[in-house]
Amino acid sequence: MRFAADEAALRKVRRIGNLGMLVHGPDNAALVNMLSVGNIGCTIEAPAHYKLEVAPVRFNAQALHNQPESLGMIILAPVAVESDVSAEDIEQCIERLFIMGPVICPDNVVAALRSKTAQQVGPVTSYPAGARLVSILGALRLDYGAVATLEDGTALNVEGRLTVPEPLSADLLVRKIRWLNVDGAVLCHEESAPILRSLMPEGSGRFTPLPAGFKVVERALSIDGTFLRFNATEKLYGSARITIDSAVTEDEVDRNLKELRCAGTILAPARLRDVLAPKCDLERDQVLFYEGTLWLEEGSTALTTERFAYLEGVATLIVEGLVTIHDTVDPALLMERLAQVHNYGTIRCTPPQMGALHALMDRNDGALVDSTAGDEEESVGVGNLGFLAL
Repeated sequence: MRFAADEAALRKVRRIGNLGMLVHGPDNAALVNMLSVGNIGCTIEAPAHYKLEVAPVRFNAQALHNQPESLGMIILAPVAVESDVSAEDIEQCIERLFIMGPVICPDNVVAALRSKTAQQVGPVTSYPAGARLVSILGALRLDYGAVATLEDGTALNVEGRLTVPEPLSADLLVRKIRWLNVDGAVLCHEESAPILRSLMPEGSGRFTPLPAGFKVVERALSIDGTFLRFNATEKLYGSARITIDSAVTEDEVDRNLKELRCAGTILAPARLRDVLAPKCDLERDQVLFYEGTLWLEEGSTALTTERFAYLEGVATLIVEGLVTIHDTVDPALLMERLAQVHNYGTIRCTPPQMGALHALMDRNDGALVDSTAGDEEESVGVGNLGFLAL
């Protein structure tokens, strides 16, 4: 990477609030002292010829030996080392690595890789030498078709959620998967859970077994009367949030829904509490009963007086993003028209409005921010930066 900063350029930056990583060359280390920074996560000094990579990196033997010179890299992403890479390949082909992300590699090269890593933030996971590595960034649905396409003895690494929506043969799993690591939740049928656990290293994955006989829905699910009629007598399991529409009747639930389970949250009208209670596991699942209209705010939203003007009855406010309450909204209006508030995000409001929200708050796992607090007088050139190279 090319370091091009100079004193004149840095004088234009008055202040940086927080900085995740600062990278500089040995010739411009003095420029670091010119920066006014609130907090710095880490500082790296690297030669100018080092490559900077922000996308996932995968090393194999051929790629390493095709480099014209020993490789120096700053990697701000996950790193995967394939099984054909030997300790000798790493010794000969890598000069130095700075890694800010998780690393997965064969167990016979862990020591060599660490000897070439100047700085590393993130876990290092090793898989059996000789196994073919399949590394998935994101969620993976592992059904019979997906397992059947794997080579025998695969080392499977999942950087995300693993869903096994159907029971799988133990013989098939053991033949196809030699080693399994999951950095995330594991949702699988209870019949397959023991064999999957036996393939995983200790501490890998957070298991949620699926009870037998359930139909798995692998997305956020909205249930209305039409859905219930077409899915009558189903035992449903949602891997994400389930929202039951306010128009759904007790009779529709009683006749058409056999059981309902969810790995996320179930949002249901409060009048359905009695009919849903025997169909859900209220102790194990997170079930939230809402009054009136459901206001589920996941993005950035402004709450104004006009919105209340078109509201029939009361509303339950659930915040998962950012809600800014306009200063013209009377706290008395909040008390009158909101039944409950569940805050998992951020609500910006005036102090009187904040008092009303505290009275209405059923759960506050987020933040209430005073919208009248002025910004700092200090002139800030940059708010926050994840990465800065001088």
